[in-house]
Amino acid sequence: MSNARENQIKLSQVTDVKAFGATGDGSTNDAAAIQAAIDSLTDGGLVLFPYGVYVVNTGLTVPGGVTLRGEARGRKYSAFTSFTGTVIRAGTSMATLVTTDENASDLGCAVIEDLILDGNNVATTVLKMQGVKDTLRNADVVRGGSYGVVNNVTGVAHQTIENVQITMDSRGVGWHIASGSDSNFTNVIVNGGYRDMLVEAGGHQFDRIHLAPSPLDAGDASHVCLLDINSTGDNYFVNCHFDQIHTANQYQVKIRCDTSSALENIFVGCSFDNPDCDVATVSGVFLDASTGYASNYWITAHFHACNFSGNGTNKYEYAFEKVATGNGYIQYYVMGGQVNNATALWSHAPNAYSGVAHISGGHTVVADPITGSDGDLSVGADLTVAGKVVLTTGSELTIATGAITVTASHHTVDTEGDAASDDLDTISGGTDGMMLVLRAADSARTVVLKDAVDNLQLAGDCTLDNAQDTITLMYSGTNWREISRSDNGA
Repeated sequence: MSNARENQIKLSQVTDVKAFGATGDGSTNDAAAIQAAIDSLTDGGLVLFPYGVYVVNTGLTVPGGVTLRGEARGRKYSAFTSFTGTVIRAGTSMATLVTTDENASDLGCAVIEDLILDGNNVATTVLKMQGVKDTLRNADVVRGGSYGVVNNVTGVAHQTIENVQITMDSRGVGWHIASGSDSNFTNVIVNGGYRDMLVEAGGHQFDRIHLAPSPLDAGDASHVCLLDINSTGDNYFVNCHFDQIHTANQYQVKIRCDTSSALENIFVGCSFDNPDCDVATVSGVFLDASTGYASNYWITAHFHACNFSGNGTNKYEYAFEKVATGNGYIQYYVMGGQVNNATALWSHAPNAYSGVAHISGGHTVVADPITGSDGDLSVGADLTVAGKVVLTTGSELTIATGAITVTASHHTVDTEGDAASDDLDTISGGTDGMMLVLRAADSARTVVLKDAVDNLQLAGDCTLDNAQDTITLMYSGTNWREISRSDNGA
């Protein structure tokens, strides 16, 4: 229902649930009275709910063109025993507390605003939105038995959710995007449930979404993840916030392809915070292609200017963790942002079948060095490191007919066949701009780097006859050029 249409509602199209006998006293079953008020608006209109708690023992259905509006919605609740505002509460077991119809008529969309919808843990779903352009705004959705809000539209949905808080206690899924596309969701807070949010449809815009465990189940080990994506279409997450999680070996965001390929999922300006994490094996983003591999499903994800902030004691195990099996294919791109207190940036090196990782645009790593990463880290702008830069020693290299092949930036070198002395003429494996430190593997054997014999450009031959002697080189794309040498031997 558009704002223009809503502003044109005539007095004859406005009704009050109390005019149909609803009490709002927190105990009387008001379901029949409320549904009668809704059904009386055959041409659409506005149903008003004066302040109170309206208990219903059967679910309500809201057709297209009808708006439900409460009074003075508030969020003062402690363990859901006290509310301020207008509450519709499930009184007995039911499938869905409130369902918006599928817009069979041309009266427009259903709108729900300024209300608290309380599933009371007896409604399997609190709110199911099934109509095109249906709108939920300035509302709270709480205590669903299995789901808080379910968006379920075939085809283009154009639904709107704005200024809404969804709160579960310790069960189910807070928000389930089951089907539909092209909807806009703004300023939504989701707290709790096994998953805060499950997205199984694409083409949506999420702006200022805040996902965190429920204040009622802090520390609950049942939390699987904050955001679980298993969708076929593009989804955009802008300025979203993913808060801490308390379950070991779990993730803040999980992207998978169990039933279809997960196409472009784009995160811009999002923050991943785990400040009070009490477990040591939490990852920020988990990309999982292990289930859909048999059907050649794939995952693509982009992270632009996203920040990861872990706990100084229990760091992120990985900012990005991925699993790909068989033909499962993962691509993920990271541009800019910060990673704080992560043991490693990613869990596996990219390869032709399981993914590609690109880091570019001013990536900053604060407080802890990135370790444990198998792949190259390519930075397209300045790299600022507040901690240490550590060149771990690569494998020992043995000269073979005057040559070695480097695989790291720090190696020890030994002579061929443990000869007393050997010449090194050629170094392979370099990348343009690569720095390399070499030292002798054994003080009993001498390695001589030969100037200008092949691809070494030195300030004369360099003799490494002690395990403490070093030479530092830089690769120009063709030749290794000497930067410095040290004669540290006794």
